[in-house]
Amino acid sequence: MAGIVTSAGAADYSGLQFGVGVPILAWPASSINWFVGYANKEHPSFWGKRFGFRADFATPLTQESRAHVYDENNIHVDIKVAGISRGISFKNAFDPVVLYGTELDLSGVNARVGINDRRFGGLVDFYPFGNTSVVGGFRFSGGYYIGQMNLDVRARNPDNLPQNGVVIDIPGGDSVRTRLQAGSMVRGRMNWRYSGPYGGIGWDIGVYRGFKFFFDAGVISTYAPKLYDRNVEIPYNKIQACFDVGNAGSCNSWVNLDIDDIPQTTANLAVNVIDGIFNAPGGVYNGIPVGLLQAAMVASGLDINQIATEMAHWVLAGGAPPSWYVNVPPQINTLIQNAIAQAQGFVESDVMRVIDEYHKTRTDIVRDVNRHLRDLQLYPIFRLGVMYRF
Repeated sequence: MAGIVTSAGAADYSGLQFGVGVPILAWPASSINWFVGYANKEHPSFWGKRFGFRADFATPLTQESRAHVYDENNIHVDIKVAGISRGISFKNAFDPVVLYGTELDLSGVNARVGINDRRFGGLVDFYPFGNTSVVGGFRFSGGYYIGQMNLDVRARNPDNLPQNGVVIDIPGGDSVRTRLQAGSMVRGRMNWRYSGPYGGIGWDIGVYRGFKFFFDAGVISTYAPKLYDRNVEIPYNKIQACFDVGNAGSCNSWVNLDIDDIPQTTANLAVNVIDGIFNAPGGVYNGIPVGLLQAAMVASGLDINQIATEMAHWVLAGGAPPSWYVNVPPQINTLIQNAIAQAQGFVESDVMRVIDEYHKTRTDIVRDVNRHLRDLQLYPIFRLGVMYRF
Protein backbone atom coordinates (compact mmCIF):
# COMPACT_ATOMS: atom_id res chain seq x y z
CA MET A 1 0.00 0.00 0.00
CA ALA A 2 1.28 3.39 -0.90
CA GLY A 3 3.18 5.69 1.40
CA ILE A 4 2.54 9.20 0.02
CA VAL A 5 5.19 11.88 0.40
CA THR A 6 3.87 15.05 2.00
CA SER A 7 4.68 18.55 0.83
CA ALA A 8 7.17 18.85 3.67
CA GLY A 9 9.02 15.85 2.28
CA ALA A 10 8.25 13.58 5.22
CA ALA A 11 7.18 10.08 4.21
CA ASP A 12 3.91 8.61 5.33
CA TYR A 13 3.89 5.72 7.80
CA SER A 14 5.51 2.55 6.47
CA GLY A 15 5.50 -1.02 7.71
CA LEU A 16 2.67 -3.31 8.82
CA GLN A 17 -0.72 -2.50 7.30
CA PHE A 18 -4.27 -3.57 7.96
CA GLY A 19 -7.36 -2.93 5.86
CA VAL A 20 -11.03 -3.72 5.48
CA GLY A 21 -13.06 -3.30 2.28
CA VAL A 22 -16.57 -3.84 1.00
CA PRO A 23 -17.55 -5.03 -2.49
CA ILE A 24 -18.74 -2.50 -5.02
CA LEU A 25 -20.58 -2.92 -8.32
CA ALA A 26 -22.63 -5.61 -6.55
CA TRP A 27 -19.90 -8.24 -6.98
CA PRO A 28 -19.23 -10.22 -5.00
CA ALA A 29 -22.40 -9.35 -3.13
CA SER A 30 -21.72 -11.41 -0.08
CA SER A 31 -18.39 -10.76 1.57
CA ILE A 32 -16.32 -8.24 3.49
CA ASN A 33 -12.64 -8.31 2.62
CA TRP A 34 -9.85 -8.03 5.16
CA PHE A 35 -6.11 -8.00 4.69
CA VAL A 36 -2.89 -7.77 6.64
CA GLY A 37 0.42 -7.05 4.99
CA TYR A 38 3.66 -5.17 4.82
CA ALA A 39 5.02 -2.39 2.61
CA ASN A 40 7.90 -0.01 3.28
CA LYS A 41 7.85 3.10 1.11
CA GLU A 42 10.87 4.46 3.05
CA HIS A 43 13.13 1.58 2.07
CA PRO A 44 16.45 2.92 0.74
CA SER A 45 16.62 0.56 -2.23
CA PHE A 46 14.83 1.08 -5.54
CA TRP A 47 13.00 -2.27 -5.37
CA GLY A 48 12.44 -2.31 -1.63
CA LYS A 49 10.07 0.66 -1.74
CA ARG A 50 8.16 -0.77 -4.68
CA PHE A 51 7.07 -4.14 -3.33
CA GLY A 52 4.53 -5.06 -0.70
CA PHE A 53 2.86 -8.26 0.48
CA ARG A 54 -0.66 -9.04 1.66
CA ALA A 55 -2.65 -11.93 3.05
CA ASP A 56 -6.23 -11.29 1.91
CA PHE A 57 -9.38 -13.05 3.02
CA ALA A 58 -13.14 -12.59 2.67
CA THR A 59 -15.38 -13.48 5.57
CA PRO A 60 -18.67 -15.28 4.79
CA LEU A 61 -21.65 -12.96 5.13
CA THR A 62 -24.85 -14.19 3.54
CA GLN A 63 -26.62 -11.52 1.51
CA GLU A 64 -29.98 -11.72 -0.19
CA SER A 65 -31.31 -10.08 -3.31
CA ARG A 66 -34.95 -10.33 -4.33
CA ALA A 67 -36.77 -10.09 -7.64
CA HIS A 68 -40.45 -9.69 -8.43
CA VAL A 69 -41.95 -10.26 -11.88
CA TYR A 70 -44.77 -7.79 -12.49
CA ASP A 71 -45.77 -9.07 -15.88
CA GLU A 72 -44.31 -11.05 -18.74
CA ASN A 73 -41.22 -8.93 -19.32
CA ASN A 74 -40.95 -6.36 -16.52
CA ILE A 75 -39.05 -7.21 -13.36
CA HIS A 76 -38.03 -5.35 -10.21
CA VAL A 77 -34.86 -6.38 -8.37
CA ASP A 78 -33.77 -5.37 -4.87
CA ILE A 79 -30.00 -5.83 -4.68
CA LYS A 80 -28.46 -5.99 -1.23
CA VAL A 81 -24.72 -5.42 -0.90
CA ALA A 82 -22.96 -5.20 2.46
CA GLY A 83 -26.25 -4.44 4.16
CA ILE A 84 -27.21 -1.68 1.72
CA SER A 85 -30.20 -2.27 -0.55
CA ARG A 86 -30.97 -0.73 -3.90
CA GLY A 87 -34.01 -1.31 -6.06
CA ILE A 88 -33.74 -1.51 -9.85
CA SER A 89 -36.59 -1.96 -12.33
CA PHE A 90 -36.04 -3.44 -15.77
CA LYS A 91 -38.46 -2.80 -18.60
CA ASN A 92 -38.72 -5.40 -21.36
CA ALA A 93 -36.19 -7.41 -19.41
CA PHE A 94 -36.74 -10.74 -21.15
CA ASP A 95 -38.70 -12.39 -23.89
CA PRO A 96 -41.82 -14.34 -22.90
CA VAL A 97 -40.87 -17.75 -21.55
CA VAL A 98 -42.11 -20.58 -23.77
CA LEU A 99 -42.06 -24.18 -22.56
CA TYR A 100 -43.31 -27.05 -24.72
CA GLY A 101 -44.93 -24.54 -27.03
CA THR A 102 -46.82 -22.86 -24.18
CA GLU A 103 -46.12 -19.26 -23.23
CA LEU A 104 -45.82 -19.13 -19.46
CA ASP A 105 -47.33 -16.24 -17.55
CA LEU A 106 -44.79 -15.49 -14.82
CA SER A 107 -46.69 -12.55 -13.35
CA GLY A 108 -46.36 -12.43 -9.60
CA VAL A 109 -43.44 -14.86 -9.36
CA ASN A 110 -41.04 -13.91 -6.56
CA ALA A 111 -37.41 -14.98 -6.47
CA ARG A 112 -34.78 -14.80 -3.75
CA VAL A 113 -31.05 -15.11 -4.41
CA GLY A 114 -28.77 -15.79 -1.45
CA ILE A 115 -24.98 -15.59 -1.88
CA ASN A 116 -22.37 -16.68 0.62
CA ASP A 117 -18.77 -16.12 -0.42
CA ARG A 118 -15.46 -16.83 1.29
CA ARG A 119 -11.88 -16.88 0.02
CA PHE A 120 -8.24 -16.58 0.99
CA GLY A 121 -5.32 -15.37 -1.06
CA GLY A 122 -1.71 -14.33 -0.97
CA LEU A 123 -0.84 -11.16 -2.93
CA VAL A 124 2.25 -9.30 -4.05
CA ASP A 125 1.86 -5.57 -4.73
CA PHE A 126 4.15 -3.65 -7.06
CA TYR A 127 4.22 0.17 -6.88
CA PRO A 128 5.83 1.34 -10.15
CA PHE A 129 6.13 4.95 -8.96
CA GLY A 130 7.69 4.16 -5.60
CA ASN A 131 7.03 6.90 -3.05
CA THR A 132 6.24 9.60 -5.61
CA SER A 133 3.61 12.03 -4.39
CA VAL A 134 -0.02 11.07 -5.25
CA VAL A 135 0.72 8.52 -8.00
CA GLY A 136 2.93 6.54 -5.62
CA GLY A 137 -0.22 4.88 -4.35
CA PHE A 138 -0.91 3.21 -7.70
CA ARG A 139 -0.05 -0.49 -7.79
CA PHE A 140 -0.26 -3.71 -9.71
CA SER A 141 -1.28 -6.77 -7.70
CA GLY A 142 -0.83 -10.45 -8.39
CA GLY A 143 -1.19 -13.65 -6.43
CA TYR A 144 -3.31 -16.73 -5.90
CA TYR A 145 -6.78 -17.22 -4.39
CA ILE A 146 -8.71 -20.20 -3.08
CA GLY A 147 -12.41 -19.55 -2.67
CA GLN A 148 -15.94 -20.89 -2.51
CA MET A 149 -19.24 -19.22 -3.38
CA ASN A 150 -22.56 -20.79 -2.44
CA LEU A 151 -25.58 -19.65 -4.43
CA ASP A 152 -29.16 -20.39 -3.36
CA VAL A 153 -32.01 -19.37 -5.69
CA ARG A 154 -35.67 -19.82 -4.76
CA ALA A 155 -38.61 -18.99 -7.04
CA ARG A 156 -42.10 -18.97 -5.58
CA ASN A 157 -45.40 -19.17 -7.44
CA PRO A 158 -47.79 -16.38 -6.46
CA ASP A 159 -50.51 -17.34 -3.99
CA ASN A 160 -53.07 -16.17 -6.55
CA LEU A 161 -51.86 -17.44 -9.90
CA PRO A 162 -52.79 -15.35 -12.96
CA GLN A 163 -55.40 -16.79 -15.29
CA ASN A 164 -52.86 -18.46 -17.57
CA GLY A 165 -50.53 -19.16 -14.67
CA VAL A 166 -47.25 -21.02 -14.87
CA VAL A 167 -48.92 -23.76 -16.91
CA ILE A 168 -47.17 -26.60 -18.70
CA ASP A 169 -49.12 -28.49 -21.35
CA ILE A 170 -47.65 -31.96 -21.24
CA PRO A 171 -46.91 -33.28 -24.75
CA GLY A 172 -49.42 -35.93 -25.65
CA GLY A 173 -51.57 -35.02 -22.67
CA ASP A 174 -54.48 -34.11 -24.93
CA SER A 175 -56.86 -32.13 -22.76
CA VAL A 176 -54.78 -32.23 -19.56
CA ARG A 177 -52.80 -29.21 -18.41
CA THR A 178 -50.46 -29.16 -15.42
CA ARG A 179 -48.80 -26.61 -13.17
CA LEU A 180 -47.19 -26.32 -9.76
CA GLN A 181 -49.77 -25.25 -7.24
CA ALA A 182 -49.96 -21.70 -5.97
CA GLY A 183 -47.39 -20.86 -3.31
CA SER A 184 -45.04 -23.73 -4.26
CA MET A 185 -41.29 -23.20 -4.31
CA VAL A 186 -38.68 -24.24 -6.89
CA ARG A 187 -35.13 -24.17 -5.55
CA GLY A 188 -31.69 -24.33 -7.15
CA ARG A 189 -28.35 -24.45 -5.37
CA MET A 190 -24.86 -24.12 -6.77
CA ASN A 191 -21.48 -24.43 -5.09
CA TRP A 192 -18.64 -22.78 -7.00
CA ARG A 193 -15.25 -23.82 -5.67
CA TYR A 194 -13.01 -21.43 -7.49
CA SER A 195 -9.24 -21.11 -7.28
CA GLY A 196 -6.56 -19.67 -9.48
CA PRO A 197 -4.12 -16.84 -10.12
CA TYR A 198 -5.23 -13.25 -9.52
CA GLY A 199 -4.25 -10.13 -11.46
CA GLY A 200 -5.42 -6.59 -10.86
CA ILE A 201 -4.70 -2.97 -10.13
CA GLY A 202 -5.29 -0.76 -7.13
CA TRP A 203 -4.76 2.66 -5.65
CA ASP A 204 -4.13 3.81 -2.08
CA ILE A 205 -5.02 7.42 -1.28
CA GLY A 206 -3.72 9.02 1.90
CA VAL A 207 -6.31 10.66 4.15
CA TYR A 208 -4.73 11.42 7.52
CA ARG A 209 -1.40 10.20 8.79
CA GLY A 210 -1.57 6.38 8.44
CA PHE A 211 -5.19 6.24 7.30
CA LYS A 212 -5.91 5.66 3.62
CA PHE A 213 -8.70 4.81 1.23
CA PHE A 214 -7.96 1.99 -1.16
CA PHE A 215 -9.48 0.58 -4.34
CA ASP A 216 -8.99 -2.86 -5.90
CA ALA A 217 -10.11 -4.16 -9.28
CA GLY A 218 -9.06 -7.50 -10.68
CA VAL A 219 -10.02 -11.02 -11.66
CA ILE A 220 -9.27 -14.55 -10.53
CA SER A 221 -8.70 -16.85 -13.47
CA THR A 222 -10.50 -20.07 -12.63
CA TYR A 223 -12.78 -22.75 -14.05
CA ALA A 224 -16.46 -22.28 -14.82
CA PRO A 225 -19.09 -23.17 -12.21
CA LYS A 226 -21.52 -25.98 -12.94
CA LEU A 227 -25.10 -26.65 -11.89
CA TYR A 228 -26.18 -30.26 -11.32
CA ASP A 229 -29.63 -31.84 -11.66
CA ARG A 230 -29.58 -32.99 -8.05
CA ASN A 231 -29.26 -29.38 -6.90
CA VAL A 232 -32.51 -28.27 -8.56
CA GLU A 233 -35.51 -29.15 -6.42
CA ILE A 234 -39.03 -29.19 -7.86
CA PRO A 235 -41.92 -30.04 -5.50
CA TYR A 236 -43.37 -32.95 -7.48
CA ASN A 237 -45.93 -33.52 -4.73
CA LYS A 238 -47.45 -30.13 -5.56
CA ILE A 239 -48.25 -30.79 -9.22
CA GLN A 240 -51.81 -29.93 -10.17
CA ALA A 241 -53.82 -30.96 -13.22
CA CYS A 242 -56.78 -29.51 -15.06
CA PHE A 243 -58.97 -31.77 -17.21
CA ASP A 244 -60.63 -29.48 -19.74
CA VAL A 245 -62.56 -31.79 -22.06
CA GLY A 246 -65.19 -29.72 -23.82
CA ASN A 247 -64.15 -26.67 -21.86
CA ALA A 248 -62.50 -24.78 -24.73
CA GLY A 249 -59.07 -24.92 -23.13
CA SER A 250 -60.20 -23.11 -19.98
CA CYS A 251 -59.19 -24.39 -16.56
CA ASN A 252 -61.53 -23.18 -13.85
CA SER A 253 -60.39 -25.55 -11.12
CA TRP A 254 -57.14 -27.40 -10.47
CA VAL A 255 -56.60 -30.75 -8.76
CA ASN A 256 -53.60 -31.92 -6.76
CA LEU A 257 -52.45 -35.17 -8.36
CA ASP A 258 -52.47 -38.09 -5.94
CA ILE A 259 -51.50 -41.42 -7.46
CA ASP A 260 -52.38 -43.13 -4.16
CA ASP A 261 -56.04 -42.10 -4.34
CA ILE A 262 -57.10 -42.68 -7.95
CA PRO A 263 -60.90 -42.61 -7.46
CA GLN A 264 -60.93 -39.29 -5.61
CA THR A 265 -58.36 -37.73 -7.92
CA THR A 266 -60.46 -38.86 -10.88
CA ALA A 267 -63.55 -37.34 -9.31
CA ASN A 268 -61.68 -34.11 -8.64
CA LEU A 269 -60.51 -33.92 -12.24
CA ALA A 270 -64.07 -34.47 -13.41
CA VAL A 271 -65.07 -31.28 -11.59
CA ASN A 272 -63.68 -29.35 -14.58
CA VAL A 273 -66.26 -30.88 -16.87
CA ILE A 274 -69.16 -30.87 -14.43
CA ASP A 275 -68.44 -27.30 -13.40
CA GLY A 276 -68.56 -26.29 -17.06
CA ILE A 277 -71.92 -28.00 -17.49
CA PHE A 278 -73.33 -26.52 -14.31
CA ASN A 279 -72.32 -22.98 -15.29
CA ALA A 280 -72.97 -23.24 -19.04
CA PRO A 281 -74.55 -19.93 -20.10
CA GLY A 282 -78.04 -20.23 -21.51
CA GLY A 283 -78.24 -23.89 -20.53
CA VAL A 284 -76.15 -24.93 -23.58
CA TYR A 285 -72.81 -26.70 -23.22
CA ASN A 286 -70.80 -27.31 -26.40
CA GLY A 287 -74.04 -27.09 -28.38
CA ILE A 288 -75.84 -29.61 -26.14
CA PRO A 289 -78.89 -28.53 -24.06
CA VAL A 290 -78.03 -29.08 -20.40
CA GLY A 291 -80.87 -27.18 -18.72
CA LEU A 292 -82.48 -30.31 -17.28
CA LEU A 293 -79.20 -31.51 -15.80
CA GLN A 294 -78.53 -28.06 -14.35
CA ALA A 295 -81.96 -28.11 -12.71
CA ALA A 296 -81.31 -31.58 -11.31
CA MET A 297 -77.98 -30.44 -9.90
CA VAL A 298 -79.60 -27.46 -8.22
CA ALA A 299 -82.44 -29.59 -6.85
CA SER A 300 -79.98 -32.08 -5.38
CA GLY A 301 -78.71 -29.47 -2.94
CA LEU A 302 -75.13 -30.73 -3.38
CA ASP A 303 -72.06 -28.70 -4.24
CA ILE A 304 -70.00 -29.33 -7.36
CA ASN A 305 -67.39 -31.43 -5.56
CA GLN A 306 -70.00 -33.73 -4.06
CA ILE A 307 -71.75 -34.06 -7.42
CA ALA A 308 -68.46 -34.93 -9.11
CA THR A 309 -67.65 -37.53 -6.46
CA GLU A 310 -71.04 -39.21 -6.86
CA MET A 311 -70.75 -39.23 -10.65
CA ALA A 312 -67.21 -40.60 -10.59
CA HIS A 313 -68.21 -43.33 -8.14
CA TRP A 314 -71.10 -44.25 -10.39
CA VAL A 315 -68.99 -44.45 -13.55
CA LEU A 316 -66.01 -46.21 -11.93
CA ALA A 317 -67.89 -48.60 -9.66
CA GLY A 318 -70.89 -49.25 -11.88
CA GLY A 319 -74.45 -49.67 -10.68
CA ALA A 320 -77.24 -47.14 -10.73
CA PRO A 321 -76.63 -43.44 -11.30
CA PRO A 322 -77.22 -40.92 -8.48
CA SER A 323 -80.89 -40.57 -7.49
CA TRP A 324 -81.02 -36.95 -8.65
CA TYR A 325 -79.60 -37.88 -12.08
CA VAL A 326 -82.87 -38.04 -14.08
CA ASN A 327 -84.10 -37.06 -17.51
CA VAL A 328 -80.53 -36.41 -18.71
CA PRO A 329 -80.00 -36.16 -22.50
CA PRO A 330 -77.98 -39.11 -23.87
CA GLN A 331 -75.32 -36.75 -25.23
CA ILE A 332 -74.64 -35.41 -21.72
CA ASN A 333 -74.63 -38.90 -20.29
CA THR A 334 -72.02 -39.96 -22.83
CA LEU A 335 -70.00 -36.76 -22.33
CA ILE A 336 -69.79 -37.18 -18.55
CA GLN A 337 -69.00 -40.88 -18.64
CA ASN A 338 -66.30 -40.38 -21.26
CA ALA A 339 -64.80 -37.49 -19.33
CA ILE A 340 -64.64 -39.48 -16.10
CA ALA A 341 -63.23 -42.52 -17.88
CA GLN A 342 -60.56 -40.39 -19.55
CA ALA A 343 -59.76 -38.72 -16.24
CA GLN A 344 -59.33 -42.13 -14.64
CA GLY A 345 -57.09 -43.23 -17.49
CA PHE A 346 -54.98 -40.11 -17.08
CA VAL A 347 -54.52 -40.65 -13.35
CA GLU A 348 -53.72 -44.34 -13.74
CA SER A 349 -51.34 -44.16 -16.67
CA ASP A 350 -50.09 -40.62 -17.10
CA VAL A 351 -49.27 -39.18 -13.69
CA MET A 352 -45.79 -40.69 -13.69
CA ARG A 353 -45.33 -39.43 -17.24
CA VAL A 354 -46.22 -35.95 -16.01
CA ILE A 355 -43.59 -36.23 -13.30
CA ASP A 356 -41.10 -37.49 -15.89
CA GLU A 357 -41.85 -34.42 -18.01
CA TYR A 358 -41.15 -32.18 -15.03
CA HIS A 359 -37.90 -34.07 -14.55
CA LYS A 360 -37.12 -33.38 -18.19
CA THR A 361 -37.98 -29.71 -17.65
CA ARG A 362 -35.49 -29.61 -14.79
CA THR A 363 -32.82 -31.23 -16.96
CA ASP A 364 -33.46 -28.69 -19.72
CA ILE A 365 -33.15 -25.82 -17.23
CA VAL A 366 -29.85 -27.18 -15.90
CA ARG A 367 -28.52 -27.63 -19.44
CA ASP A 368 -29.43 -24.07 -20.43
CA VAL A 369 -27.93 -22.59 -17.26
CA ASN A 370 -24.66 -24.48 -17.76
CA ARG A 371 -24.51 -23.33 -21.36
CA HIS A 372 -24.45 -19.73 -20.08
CA LEU A 373 -22.04 -20.54 -17.24
CA ARG A 374 -19.38 -22.26 -19.31
CA ASP A 375 -17.84 -18.95 -20.39
CA LEU A 376 -17.68 -17.66 -16.81
CA GLN A 377 -14.05 -18.46 -16.07
CA LEU A 378 -13.04 -15.13 -14.53
CA TYR A 379 -14.14 -14.32 -10.98
CA PRO A 380 -14.16 -10.50 -10.67
CA ILE A 381 -13.23 -8.55 -7.54
CA PHE A 382 -14.13 -4.88 -7.16
CA ARG A 383 -13.82 -3.33 -3.71
CA LEU A 384 -13.44 -0.07 -1.90
CA GLY A 385 -12.20 0.25 1.65
CA VAL A 386 -10.11 1.91 4.30
CA MET A 387 -6.68 0.85 5.62
CA TYR A 388 -4.18 1.89 8.23
CA ARG A 389 -0.42 1.58 7.99
CA PHE A 390 1.40 1.46 11.32
